[in-house]
Amino acid sequence: MIEISEHGGIFGGSKKINLETSEVYEFGETIAANDTVEVRRTLDNFTTHGSTPGVDISCIAVSPDGVYVAFGSTSASGGYRLFMYKRQPNGDLYKLPSASIPHTGTVYTVAWSPDGNHLFVGGTTQSLYRRMGDDTFMLLADLPGMPTTYIYEAAYSPDGTMLALAGSSSTGPLHIYSISGETYTKQTAPAPGDAGMTLAWSPDSQHLAFTKSTPRYLIIYKRVGNTVEFLTDMNTSGASSYKRSLQYSPDGSVLTMAGSSTFPFVFKRTGDTYTVLDPLDTYDKNNARFAPYTIRWTPDGKYMYVAGIHSDNKVDAYRYSNGKFYLMPPPVLKYGVSVNQMDFSPTGDYLYTGLQASPYSVMAKRPVKAFKANGRQNRVAEVEAQGYAMLGGNVGDTKKIITLFK
Repeated sequence: MIEISEHGGIFGGSKKINLETSEVYEFGETIAANDTVEVRRTLDNFTTHGSTPGVDISCIAVSPDGVYVAFGSTSASGGYRLFMYKRQPNGDLYKLPSASIPHTGTVYTVAWSPDGNHLFVGGTTQSLYRRMGDDTFMLLADLPGMPTTYIYEAAYSPDGTMLALAGSSSTGPLHIYSISGETYTKQTAPAPGDAGMTLAWSPDSQHLAFTKSTPRYLIIYKRVGNTVEFLTDMNTSGASSYKRSLQYSPDGSVLTMAGSSTFPFVFKRTGDTYTVLDPLDTYDKNNARFAPYTIRWTPDGKYMYVAGIHSDNKVDAYRYSNGKFYLMPPPVLKYGVSVNQMDFSPTGDYLYTGLQASPYSVMAKRPVKAFKANGRQNRVAEVEAQGYAMLGGNVGDTKKIITLFK
């Protein structure tokens, strides 16, 4: 590795960069020797996995160790609505027998505890399972004061000491449990006043973002002891309906929200202060058929993925760099049917999606590949690296390239 200072040239500007002379990348397209290239994450090898559930998927949760993927559905397959898959060494998923975790009620949400020992399943009925070992899950006793119906979203705090539930107004919009070891204790929770739709904890476990079914749609709660208290609510002017997806960026500086509106909302967090940013200006917000149902950040915080109902039924990817979002160029995934939910493996190498119709559940790899820069050299924020090809090659070839890393 040689450290140099770069001034102008094809990359523009003046900054310190590192020169790598022996990096090998797969080519995402035909590249000639000495072509200027960019190295970026992409999505490919969209594939069904093993035996798919065969019904619409309403929620997905990957275990913290990446071994298990839980899919929930509002429809039954063989009488069951929860489907557990185990990751195989080759990356494929093997479906466990439904009898190993026999949940029959409608499933709107699934959530793993941060240690991977507990799985909460919510919907028309609620269940808490304990992971006992390989492929073994034990149904635990009902939690104290557990709502009897309609939980739409569940989320464990990242520190593992809290469980928050969003539910219908008939059962209470917000429920908070403190956790100590194996003991869950129900705490007094604020009353948002309307049905809760979705929620998300900040990475530091200090804030709980919560959406409800009527304006103002978004409330931020702050953790106080074993419960949460109202901090602020947010103006979501332009929102046409309730929100279906909330997620903080991994560093906690950004909160993103999507639902039945025609564009996602973005909020900047600084301490206890939230600022509404402009909706993503590159998003297809003028497409009347577009509803971005789900937003997911990659674990490294570099990318945000958005999907839902779209005329192209695609997944859009944004690179997040220096406080800005950059819409990534094709290739993108196009499923042919609308996307309900997404989740990433802990490493970010796989994206799992739940669809409204066949093939219902699919996964895609996220390899790093080299592409021709095509005049995009100055859009440095969108890429992992830039450089030039030492040798030419075709799609799928792996060749050495000289890369100038940011």
